[in-house]
Amino acid sequence: MSNGRKILFIISFIVVDILLISGIFIIRDFTGKNIFKNEVNALSELDFTKDSYNTEIKSKGEYAVAEKAIKKYLDDYATEVQITLNVQYDEKLNNMLDISSLKEDKTGFVDSLDYLDTLRNNFNYNVDLIMNRVTKDEIKKYIYNYDVTDESVDIYNNILIESSIISKIEDNQLYLENKRLEINSYIDSVYNVLVFLKNNAVYYCFVGDEIIFSNKDIENKYFELVDNTKRIYK
Repeated sequence: MSNGRKILFIISFIVVDILLISGIFIIRDFTGKNIFKNEVNALSELDFTKDSYNTEIKSKGEYAVAEKAIKKYLDDYATEVQITLNVQYDEKLNNMLDISSLKEDKTGFVDSLDYLDTLRNNFNYNVDLIMNRVTKDEIKKYIYNYDVTDESVDIYNNILIESSIISKIEDNQLYLENKRLEINSYIDSVYNVLVFLKNNAVYYCFVGDEIIFSNKDIENKYFELVDNTKRIYK
C-alpha cells in the first residue's frame, strides 16, 4: 500500500471514529433530554395539595442539576400549600361550636376568639408567602442553589417555559385564593357565633347537652348564625 493510500486510510479511519463518537454523544444527549422531559411531564400530573415532588432524580449531568432544582422548588411549594391548607382540618376550630366545647370555655369565649384571630392571621400570612413564591425571580433563583453551568441554567429556564408547570402553578394560585375566601368565611362565621353568645350571655344557659334560650328572637338569631357556619364550610 502506497504512503498516500495509507494516509487516506488513516484519515478515513479517524473521520469514522469522530463520527461514531459524535453519534454516541448525540444519542446520549437525546436520551438524557427525553428522560428529563419525561420526569418533568410526570411532575405536571401531580397535585400540589396532596402529593410530594421529592422524587428520584433520573437524569444525568446538566439535566440532573435542572431536574433537582425543579423538583426542589415544586416540593417546597407543595409542602407550603399543604401545611397552609391544613387549617381547614384544625380540630379545635371544627369542634368549637359543639355544646361540650362551648360549656368548657370559662373565659366568656375570650380565649376561643383569640385562638380564631391567631388562626386566621397565621393562615393569611402563609397564603401571602405562597403567593410571593411564584414570582419569576423566585422560581429562577432555585437553580443557583446548585453547582451550575450556563447550560444547566438554560435547561432549567427553558423547560419551565415549555412545560405546563407554570400554568399549573397559576391554576393552583387561583384555587388557593378561593380556598382563602372559603376558610376565612368559615372562621369568621364561627367567630360571629361566639361574639353573639358573648354579648347575649344573659339569655341562655346550658342544660345537659343543650343550649336553652330565654328569648325567642335571640334563639332564632343564634341558630341562624350556626346555620351559616354549616352552609359556608364544613
